[in-house]
Amino acid sequence: MAMVRTCDGSERAVLVVLHALDDDAKVALDRGWGAAASVGWRLRVVLSVPVGCRLAEREAALEAWCSMSLPAALREDGREVREGELSAAAAESASRCVPALMVVPARPEAGRVAEHLVGMLRVPVLVARPARRGAVVGAVDLDHPELPVLRQIAAFTGPVHGSAVLVRSVEDDAAPALETRIGALRAATQWLLPDAQLIVTARPSRVNGILEVARRLDSDLIVVAEQRGAAEPNGELVARARRSVLIIPACWSQPATGTPSPSA
Repeated sequence: MAMVRTCDGSERAVLVVLHALDDDAKVALDRGWGAAASVGWRLRVVLSVPVGCRLAEREAALEAWCSMSLPAALREDGREVREGELSAAAAESASRCVPALMVVPARPEAGRVAEHLVGMLRVPVLVARPARRGAVVGAVDLDHPELPVLRQIAAFTGPVHGSAVLVRSVEDDAAPALETRIGALRAATQWLLPDAQLIVTARPSRVNGILEVARRLDSDLIVVAEQRGAAEPNGELVARARRSVLIIPACWSQPATGTPSPSA
């Protein structure tokens, strides 16, 4: 498969950012290398550590851990240890590669960190949890569906992950106008997601509506657009989801070719 390159000739990469080498990190690494391998992107692994620690020891530990965890044939873009907070380490590393996807472990603060990274770097961020075999659930706007979100739903849907399911929560008093709006959405997405199921839930809470569908279907992945300034930010969704969540930046431009699969 042809490599995805930017205008300066550099190759795109999947950037996995960690702050410990534990089971959560292993899940993130598995998701990251699976995404990279599926389209031929490079993989870059970054470990953020407290300021003042013994870097040589941490670097040796990262090398040993990656050597045991990664396939020998995987095309890597490097491994590095950086002092400071995870967000700062991610930003510094992103300046040295061309991240098309960033992967972080599902820790208690992962939702807040992911939203911050999406807003700061304008790169999709996957909060990684162990893979499931259920559907890919995407949260969409009935009137103005976000094309980058729809593309990611389509790309992440496959035989292993079941069908695509689009979900939207609406107020009860919006029901009379739903038929027209649903018809318009189906027409707009037919070319990209012809077999997608559309579920509209009468839930005032966007987060509750998405999670209700995701849990019922035992979905593998939830795909959402970033929620800058929203009453219900994605941090709450990530914290309660119990499955991987991919956050797409608003007005994000997808790579010209190749889209990662979440299989791992």
